[in-house]
Amino acid sequence: MSNLAQTSRLLAASIIGGPWETGPLARRIAHAINLRGLNPERLALALVRRFGKGKTPALKDLAAAIAANTHFTVCFENTGRPAWFRMGVEPPQMTKPPANLVTFPLPAIETAKDLCAWLGVDLNALEWLADTRRRQKHARDFRLVNYSYIWKKRLGKPPRLIESPKSKLKAIQRKILDEILNKIPLHEAAHGFCRNRSIITHALLHTEKDSVACFDLKDYFHSIPPARIMAMFRTIGYPEEVSRRLTNLCIHIPNPEYLGKPLETLPWAVRKKILIPHLPQGAPTSPALANLCSFHLDMRLQALADSMNLTYSRYADDLTFSGGKDLKRRFSYLRGTVQGIAQDEGFTINPEKTRLMTQAQRQIVTGVVVNKRLNISRTEYDRLKATLHTYSKSTGLDGLMKAQLRGKVEFVRALNQKRGEKLFELWKKIP
Repeated sequence: MSNLAQTSRLLAASIIGGPWETGPLARRIAHAINLRGLNPERLALALVRRFGKGKTPALKDLAAAIAANTHFTVCFENTGRPAWFRMGVEPPQMTKPPANLVTFPLPAIETAKDLCAWLGVDLNALEWLADTRRRQKHARDFRLVNYSYIWKKRLGKPPRLIESPKSKLKAIQRKILDEILNKIPLHEAAHGFCRNRSIITHALLHTEKDSVACFDLKDYFHSIPPARIMAMFRTIGYPEEVSRRLTNLCIHIPNPEYLGKPLETLPWAVRKKILIPHLPQGAPTSPALANLCSFHLDMRLQALADSMNLTYSRYADDLTFSGGKDLKRRFSYLRGTVQGIAQDEGFTINPEKTRLMTQAQRQIVTGVVVNKRLNISRTEYDRLKATLHTYSKSTGLDGLMKAQLRGKVEFVRALNQKRGEKLFELWKKIP
């Protein structure tokens, strides 16, 4: 590292805490460094203009901006090494979210110490649970791993890995979900894993439409990088140190030794995504983070839908557009534009699940028939009926499994009362 780069990084570390405004920043610069000819107000003004008032940058970005500032580099070249530094002038502070992002009050967490106090753990426990040093992927004792793993079999498809956090980490993730993530507004097009929205509200938007187009985001959770999650925490006001730890508490890198043989059956590209930092399926925070990190995607797709006079909504990784008969003629344009927007936002459209359905066909949106009114498809109904019939003759069923089946029955009842009652009678026969 050159002297200029080193000095810039040290100065950045000294001034990054505190209000990100010209006056306070200039005072922190004056307290931190002594370079002949350096005007703290001039440098502070340039940095605030570079990153925006009230928007504290990441440490590496701030260091790069200082090193690239002509006024600073000229003073550094004339002086050489600075006469003195005073590190840590002010502690980090939370910044206000953007004016167009109205959130409910969020917990004030400005340092790692504050985060420990909020979570009720000490610093060592926080470092282990957040896996900040990426040690978990090398853990030789499974008891030290914060997740348990289950492979979910899928008919005609590769198995899906469910990574469930163990009790301590799960409690922390639920706290992050309840007290931070659920207080941030989502885009109105998002219907999956949202309060007061559901598969039914998603499907209702597309009933009685002449044409319905559906797209699927491939490997949705694995397509959201940690940097985007951290940027989201930074946007709502948390300092870099806190944002990094909050991010690490919500992502995971598994040790392949604990994943078993099913991992070897997956395509190389899928295995690669599993073995890098990602949102784990099974963590309570993952759906909410995925929704929040898809806000810009939803915004662009909504604008596309508005420009084509279409209705748009998203349920997790399922994108749905609906409109008049002319959508059939314009489908090629819609498909290409959706693919381009998704790619720009870091996602990939699964071509095998892309489809256009007219009123002459059975229009199915996230498993719900939407042609004239909401209904369960005959295939899904028959499959659930057969499952209930099989279990009704069994000697006993796990309570959790029975509750899950009851949930599926109630879903059918919400769509079709008559069919739902028939399934409910079968469910009651399960011992």
